[in-house]
Amino acid sequence: MSLDHAVVWLDDAHAQIIHFDWRHADSRVLPRGTESLDAWYDALAAMVTDAEEILVAGTGASPRQFTGWVQQVSPAQRARIFEVQSLGRLSDRDLLAHARRYFQRVDRPHHIEPDDALAA
Repeated sequence: MSLDHAVVWLDDAHAQIIHFDWRHADSRVLPRGTESLDAWYDALAAMVTDAEEILVAGTGASPRQFTGWVQQVSPAQRARIFEVQSLGRLSDRDLLAHARRYFQRVDRPHHIEPDDALAA
């Protein structure tokens, strides 16, 4: 099953990653251990390498710092980060709902209805 969207929520202590499509979701947590910040970011970026569209959110400077790190290390992956948001802690369910609403809005201009495709 291909889950083409991902939302990454992070703060200074941990990151929550949810891969999802419109029917399924897979949630994981990556705690910040004693490793360097670069090593933690590297592990976090590796968890979303297969996502086509990524939303990064969280508290404080963490989301922007992570996104800046991705820009330096992998500009191609940075291109798949659609937005960086300041967002307080949400439950898994609420974070998934927030991300689905975001991507529904973003994906809508690119969506072609079957009848529209036939009319073209």
